[in-house]
Amino acid sequence: MPWLAVFVKRGSPRGGGPSSCCRIRPEEDDETNYTYYQRTDQMMGNLLSAIVAVVYLGVAYVSGGAEAVIVCLLYLVLPLACIWFSEAMGEFTGIARGHLVTSTSPGWAVAGMGWILLLLPVVVGLYFMSQG
Repeated sequence: MPWLAVFVKRGSPRGGGPSSCCRIRPEEDDETNYTYYQRTDQMMGNLLSAIVAVVYLGVAYVSGGAEAVIVCLLYLVLPLACIWFSEAMGEFTGIARGHLVTSTSPGWAVAGMGWILLLLPVVVGLYFMSQG
């Protein structure tokens, strides 16, 4: 997460000026570091969403067997696709389900909706557990 990185001050014991790995935001002309941060953030999101999906599949298998796992897999396709391929899905324009899509969506918004869909069963489950 680039916003958690710290600046290295000139003359510090670690030496030199701000190194490329410790900047909060890369220089305007430094696309390499921005791409690195972006990929690192996306890898963390992919890993966390995969862990959540494996937990869902485990719970589905324990509670309902193979049929529940298949239903769970069908549910997980859209949220995981939104999280893992957010940039590509956001750039889609054309006809989708009979409607014309004329503008792109930001990748972060697609990924955010994917996370909402992925965590929705947990929120609904906690709500019903609290109701008794």
